[in-house]
Amino acid sequence: MERPADPGASLARLPGKDPHNNPGDVSVDFPVSVVLPAGGTGERTGLQTPKQFCGLMGRPLISYTAQAFERVSWIQCVVVVVATESLALMRDIAQRYRHSKVRVVPGGSTRHRSIRRGVQALREPEEQVGAGTPKVVIIHDAVRPFVDEDMLSKIAMAAKEHGAAGAIRPLVSTVIATTSEGYLDHSLERAKYRASEMPQGFTYEVIHQAYQKCTDYDLDYGTECLHLALQYCGTNAKLIEGPPTLWKVSHRTTVRMRHLHSKLTFPCRSRRAPHLPRLIALLLTAEGRKFKNQMQYRQFACREHFRQKVHLH
Repeated sequence: MERPADPGASLARLPGKDPHNNPGDVSVDFPVSVVLPAGGTGERTGLQTPKQFCGLMGRPLISYTAQAFERVSWIQCVVVVVATESLALMRDIAQRYRHSKVRVVPGGSTRHRSIRRGVQALREPEEQVGAGTPKVVIIHDAVRPFVDEDMLSKIAMAAKEHGAAGAIRPLVSTVIATTSEGYLDHSLERAKYRASEMPQGFTYEVIHQAYQKCTDYDLDYGTECLHLALQYCGTNAKLIEGPPTLWKVSHRTTVRMRHLHSKLTFPCRSRRAPHLPRLIALLLTAEGRKFKNQMQYRQFACREHFRQKVHLH
């Protein structure tokens, strides 16, 4: 059976990078596996279909994310954790797009419970996927399709050396605290803080132990894996500045604009004009914007092409 055509192979490449080049100066020579929690309901997008299963250029978004990891030779297994009601759908996606490294497992009621199940599944190798318990586990969001091998290798190497590692980005807005009455209490000095992003990496021993020791409260209300490693294993993560393309699909407008963009072409001939992946990345700046028609969006995107500095977040 012939593998279906890939209508958007460029989506799985980092903008501005040549996927055929070997990135980085170091070689990952130890087993690495990935856990992709994908049990979200898409509540923030306001869509009936969870965002990880939304189609983009004729292919589910999660397929692009899985493909980004499968293209990395030293990644041995990608565990996709989905809600029980989505098991058949995800298995069909894995079969249809020939995701040979993907293993689909049922998730839990929260993000942490799903990740814990994914980590546990790595101790239960299947004949078709994986080669036993990995040295390092990379945890990533199923709806962050732009991740490149260079960033993954940095995370994997740092996790092996320090026990845990995670991507960070500068804060783009000031964080404030409010009173119970809805008034300003205080604000944080933005320069001292960073936004925690994905991917994150851990030695298997650290992340497995953290989930074995953590409380039900952590599993139900926590959101930060690096914090669990610090609190329950005493492992202080190495933080690595990530590229501006580590964005997450989280709003209906983002999904709609990316779908619209996939149907457009731009007559830009300048060397500074980005190719398709960079153009799609620029849609981040459209978060929350509303466009009346394709021409309005087209004008917006072309203006963004030629800006000297574009801060994506």
